[in-house]
Amino acid sequence: MIKPFIIGKSLRCAYLLFLVLQAVLLAQYTAAGEQASSVIPNGGMEKDLLGSMPSGWIGFANDKANSATFKVSNTIKHSGNHSLEVNIEKAGAGEFWKIGTGPSGIPVKPNSRYNLSAWVYAEKGSKIEITANLRKSPWTVFASSGKRTLIDGWQQISFDAQVGETDDLRISMHLNYNENEGKTFYIDDVSLVLLP
Repeated sequence: MIKPFIIGKSLRCAYLLFLVLQAVLLAQYTAAGEQASSVIPNGGMEKDLLGSMPSGWIGFANDKANSATFKVSNTIKHSGNHSLEVNIEKAGAGEFWKIGTGPSGIPVKPNSRYNLSAWVYAEKGSKIEITANLRKSPWTVFASSGKRTLIDGWQQISFDAQVGETDDLRISMHLNYNENEGKTFYIDDVSLVLLP
């Protein structure tokens, strides 16, 4: 009679240990998944109608000397069904930030480090600079890709950004360069991921 009781108790203990280990592993997996997910809610433009501006994004061509149009497109995309199409009509007058686009009002943890990644498609020789910055004056830039010259086809631009004392970020893709006049850009799969 003693032996079955000991075996039964051992099985219950083993089963309880199994459940505890399973809960711990599930918690670790969930934390890793949350950490690896982007804080940009619409980085692939999949939530929007064709021809519209992506929700949560802005597009700007700040003066009469520069002009551009911005719309969700299904013509060329890196993944999924949509990308953002930017047609640069006139460019090069004034500062590089006079034409641009990007998601705004991104919730971030103050004083944290993130990886910013974007896929960009444009004609060879086109130029872009991507910044992570405050979304209001003084527009403090926390990190920049620097001016990049693109190749033909899709190109990933990725860099780390140390965010300062803010919980609200804007990603700006600057396109006001002489080389971009008359060119079309496609932007897709933009992500901002908290680093450990």
